[in-house]
Amino acid sequence: MSAELRQVHPEDADEICDFLHVHMNARISRANWRRILVDYPWRVPGSDLGCVAVDRGRIVGFFGVMHTERRVDGARARIANLTTWYLLKPYRGTGLNMPMLGAVTRAPGVTYTNFTSDRPVLRLFDRAKFRVLDDRRFLWQPSGRRAQEIEVLDDPAAIRDQLVPEARALLDDHAGFNLRVFLIRAAEGACLVMLAVMVKGDDIAYHEVLHLSDRTVFARHVQAFADRVLPPEQAVLAVDSRLLHGVAVAAESVPLPVPRYFKPAHVEPWQVDFLYSEIILLDLKLF
Repeated sequence: MSAELRQVHPEDADEICDFLHVHMNARISRANWRRILVDYPWRVPGSDLGCVAVDRGRIVGFFGVMHTERRVDGARARIANLTTWYLLKPYRGTGLNMPMLGAVTRAPGVTYTNFTSDRPVLRLFDRAKFRVLDDRRFLWQPSGRRAQEIEVLDDPAAIRDQLVPEARALLDDHAGFNLRVFLIRAAEGACLVMLAVMVKGDDIAYHEVLHLSDRTVFARHVQAFADRVLPPEQAVLAVDSRLLHGVAVAAESVPLPVPRYFKPAHVEPWQVDFLYSEIILLDLKLF
């Protein structure tokens, strides 16, 4: 079997959504698949949508990419999250993988992120000069105490009123998605926390932190925060280790089942969170 590669065009959206819904995951609706193509709110106008493999006019493979521009520690950065990658079985092993990966990661000055690949394809990212973004996470469980040294706000409207414009933009861009938002207020400062609850394994509710605005404040009060937001049983607070770069924490450290990868352009690992990604658009679980 042979196929040709070309860029995705906006008019391909309906066919790609049908392709993914039928062949990859029918549990994700066509409307939600469309989110990663042209309907995501933070798309850079005119940016790359990915590539398709086409055989005799029919789409037989897709590799998506979502571009956004955001401020990272005060500087503008272009970050692109690699999304769904799928080839029909007859076209696997035909030499399309590396050309597809190259087609969606060719723009200069862009940091590319990969949060959700299966382990067998990670060797392709190694060949494409991607680096390990993170390979461990920290976990906290409820301690049974209720410390009084912090205040935790959980009303998005009240939180938004207390944020600087840059942080407000994060909330506005992610409004309506399955996220929980908190503001830790302590004597030495405040920390915006954005997380998603993902039930995994033995029905354990992982409260996965997707964004932190101040890792020092968070690290100092993380156990108190966990005691405030976690239910008493079958729940953990989880934070990828890079998000707490440079600060010490007392926590269980566990390896990630599958490492996160990235191809950086003027961005350090600890500056890469999970916002503006397919994790949020498709309500996916992090490995």
